[in-house]
Amino acid sequence: MSFVTVRCWPQTHYAQIKAKVNKVHLAEMEIKMFKYPIIDSHIHMYSEADLEAIETAAREGGYSKYTLLSGSLFPQRAPGNLSVAWAKLKHPGKVYGYATFHMQLEGTPDGEDLLKQAKEYHAIGFDGIKMLDGKPSLRKERVPIDNACYDPLFSYLEENQIPVLYHSNDPIEFWDIEKIPEWAKDIYYYDWKEPSKDQITKETAGILKKHPDLNLTVAHFFFLPNTDEYDLACELMETYPNFCMDLTPGWEMFQDIHRMEKEWKSYIKKYSDRLMYGTDIGGVGNNLEERIKPLRRVFETDDVFPLQDYTCYGLDLDDTTLKNIYAQTYRTRIQKNDPAGIDVERLAAYKKELGGRIEAYKKIDKTRAIQDMERFWELIKETKGGNGNV
Repeated sequence: MSFVTVRCWPQTHYAQIKAKVNKVHLAEMEIKMFKYPIIDSHIHMYSEADLEAIETAAREGGYSKYTLLSGSLFPQRAPGNLSVAWAKLKHPGKVYGYATFHMQLEGTPDGEDLLKQAKEYHAIGFDGIKMLDGKPSLRKERVPIDNACYDPLFSYLEENQIPVLYHSNDPIEFWDIEKIPEWAKDIYYYDWKEPSKDQITKETAGILKKHPDLNLTVAHFFFLPNTDEYDLACELMETYPNFCMDLTPGWEMFQDIHRMEKEWKSYIKKYSDRLMYGTDIGGVGNNLEERIKPLRRVFETDDVFPLQDYTCYGLDLDDTTLKNIYAQTYRTRIQKNDPAGIDVERLAAYKKELGGRIEAYKKIDKTRAIQDMERFWELIKETKGGNGNV
């Protein structure tokens, strides 16, 4: 009678093997939707529920990392920077977080206060700055975005190479009641001549003329294909070495590109190391079906398909271009390091100051804003991570 020797692994060793196997499976899952790993450079977060939806979208999309953008510019959403800090604490090493400035939405911003905030956010551990001043509806109530009041801020950001993601402009049809799509009429119709799309474009270029080494990414392809501004797109890339753009939709982009398909596809290939992937998802919603899957389709296939009020034309990009847009540009141009840790002690000092800012705002529900601030602070206290104890 023969006996077969059966080797019994210790339970701890079995657990280690299982963990390694699971890690391999997770790595395979991370790239199953897209051809290559993804970093989403453009996600908005406003609420606690938003983060859960974003986590789901990131998991379904196979994201290796992603960037959350605060909405604190808007007074009612003043606690937005705290929400992003909480997300960074909850997902250390995975979430980049961009702070947004607190300011009144009309008139001339306080340049000294903007500079103070920028230094504070950098010290806390935010990874960059999101700016919305170039949105036409905001720009209309304020000074030009290349006004001298911004110079100390941009000089500091330029000197310290702190990334800036800037929303500048909107599609040209938003100024034309006959051409604006139905979904945008109630929100984005601009019934004025100035500032025009052309004026805001010139002001954005004015920022770069004064701060040529600014680590500036303009969102949504700067809406340049929308008005066939191919020559300007080339000039910006050739003139400003740190200038980048994200290819975050508006879906009109992938219809507009088709008018000069040969030129724009060549441009995207040539400057793929200055272009990057983003979705503009904003939390709750069918992010996978409405944003992530259509983006994969437009980048990786030559399909032609309707979306919203537009016809999207697939770009069928080559592998090198895809790798750059999906992740490499972000890691080599924007964020060369992993997400920074949050200094919770500094964050606590900021939270104390935030309460005073909320009280100073006019025409907002201050009670609700304070409640939101305290809720996010409770979440931060419940979350382990960062560079200190809460």
